[in-house]
Amino acid sequence: MSISKGTLKSVPFLFWPTERQQIQLLFKSMGDSIRQFFYQLFESVKPVDLYLFKKINQEWTASWADTWLPILTDLHKTNWFFYVLPALLFLVLFKKFKVHTVTILLGLILCLAINDWSGAKVKRNIPRPRPFQVTQTTAAVQKSPAGENNSFYSNHASNNFAAAAYLSFFMPVLSWVFFPIAFLIGYSRIYNGVHYPSDVLIGALMGLIWGQALSHFASRFIAAELRKRVMKEHLEEQTSAMKKNLRPD
Repeated sequence: MSISKGTLKSVPFLFWPTERQQIQLLFKSMGDSIRQFFYQLFESVKPVDLYLFKKINQEWTASWADTWLPILTDLHKTNWFFYVLPALLFLVLFKKFKVHTVTILLGLILCLAINDWSGAKVKRNIPRPRPFQVTQTTAAVQKSPAGENNSFYSNHASNNFAAAAYLSFFMPVLSWVFFPIAFLIGYSRIYNGVHYPSDVLIGALMGLIWGQALSHFASRFIAAELRKRVMKEHLEEQTSAMKKNLRPD
């Protein structure tokens, strides 16, 4: 008895998964392994994590820090951050890089976008409650608002260390400004009771990785553009010289 192609397509594969299902199973297995790794990591660092969290959040406190660190942690929500800071950054970069300023700023935006996206992906796939969501264990004092999403890892720390690493590559003389600000914002996440120290540490490391990677990418792009411009100018000079030589006296 012959079986048509249409009949074959309508029969489900009950025993052998399709290629797409195999890939889905592979990623699920990898995801489960990664989650298991982080659960074990959280358990292994839990004593130190809780000790440092309670010290920073509940003991190493001051009235000025209670006022200013909640403001600092959400600085990105202010008008100053959206209007004054970009203008100031543009002026500082333009003084040194001129026409390449836009390329550097676009690279910074790309860096932060990729970094924030990857951090959000990790948050969705590694369920770890924030300290203020498990007060019976942490006795956390929440001093600033935070999302109800997972705690691991801190996108605040990650984004700020990514920006610090990226900008320090192009303006190393200002790294003493960028990194202390990133550190203070990371510290504020623990102080305000919305992240564990390990969330901030891993977030900072991820930010440094993305900041370094994207700054090198942007610098290579700028170098390629410079080479093209130099070659174009050189070619124009040669063409101009040839025209002069060919011009009759």
